Amino acid sequence: MSTVQRLALSAVVLITVGALTTCANDSPVGPELGPGPAATLAFSAELATTIAGTPITPAVAVIARDTEGKLATGFKGNVTVALTAQTAGATLAGTLTVAAASGVATFSDLAIDSARTYTLTATSGTLTSATSAGFDVEPGAADAGQSTIAANPTQPTADGSATSTITVRLMDALRNRLTTGGDAVTLATDAGSLGEVNDNGDGTYTATLTAPPTVGTATVTGTVNTAAITSDATVVFTARVAVAAQSTATVPNGTVGSVTSIVVTARDANG
Repeated sequence: MSTVQRLALSAVVLITVGALTTCANDSPVGPELGPGPAATLAFSAELATTIAGTPITPAVAVIARDTEGKLATGFKGNVTVALTAQTAGATLAGTLTVAAASGVATFSDLAIDSARTYTLTATSGTLTSATSAGFDVEPGAADAGQSTIAANPTQPTADGSATSTITVRLMDALRNRLTTGGDAVTLATDAGSLGEVNDNGDGTYTATLTAPPTVGTATVTGTVNTAAITSDATVVFTARVAVAAQSTATVPNGTVGSVTSIVVTARDANG
């Protein structure tokens, strides 16, 4: 056997020692090691848009990773989630602390009551915390008990032409303002006349109330999706106000000691 043949043969001779396999001219090659201890946290996926007051679906999952980014399947510690920035009027409800199983902490009942954009932060002892991507919480369905009816102005002149704008503001059951249109809104009045209800596409609906020619009070009521709105608006039709510059007085010629009739004609600012 030549020298070249002997060298080639020695390069492929394998020697097995215990659980390690070595090559004559190579370093030991062992089995791939499992994940190390947990070092950091991460949200497993972006959080989906949800409705105010209802559980975030799919459930929020926080995973623990080792220093190499592998899932730390041996981690069983407690993980806590919270709103990243405390927002006035917003509450994160549900089970906020969960024990991880095989490196994953699953939060199945988290809900937020106020509609806006949020991020969540997950923490667990000395592990590096994680912050989710932003996600939206949207208003729920229109609620007749929380929606409102308002008038502006509330005291138009009773002249047969003055108007007041009636505005319906739709709210959900948690008093979040709806920001889109499409609901069926009706209005009615017991004085004056109401025009068509207009959908403004932003959760508000408006109509024009025209005053009658006589003083009085109108109560404006409404419905949303056939349910009676518990709020109503009161509009007072007021008498015209006399303006001295537009009013006149007629004094006829008379004689001393006789009765004279003076005629005063009061007019408002429009004459």
